[in-house]
Amino acid sequence: MMILKKYVLDLSRETLFEAWVSPDMTIPPVTKIESNPVLRGVFKLWAESPEAVGIMTGIFEEVICNEKLKYTWQWEGSEEESLVSVEFEQDGNQTTIHLEHSGFLSQESKDAHDVGWDSYVDGLVAKIKLDIK
Repeated sequence: MMILKKYVLDLSRETLFEAWVSPDMTIPPVTKIESNPVLRGVFKLWAESPEAVGIMTGIFEEVICNEKLKYTWQWEGSEEESLVSVEFEQDGNQTTIHLEHSGFLSQESKDAHDVGWDSYVDGLVAKIKLDIK
């Protein structure tokens, strides 16, 4: 099972790439991020909501600055290890983010992550625009 998303945003790919890997971009329900965006570097986030508390750990498998990220994604205590691939494509003043998240073991997990990505990208854009002002 796989999620395919496309987001067209009025921000540069450099800005979006930097925000995507930044430990400062905690978007609720995420409360803390550790990120070392180099090959085999660790990406870790802590999330807390009324429904759940969890820690997600991933390993960067591909990092092409301002262009592409590929990393594993596994919630602590879960047997499901999925794979996230994010490509940043500049087109004039806009950037298209192509996101693929694959390897889900259940429809429930896929659906939860599908909603989560939309929420995350909305929050990321709002936070970037606040920081720019």
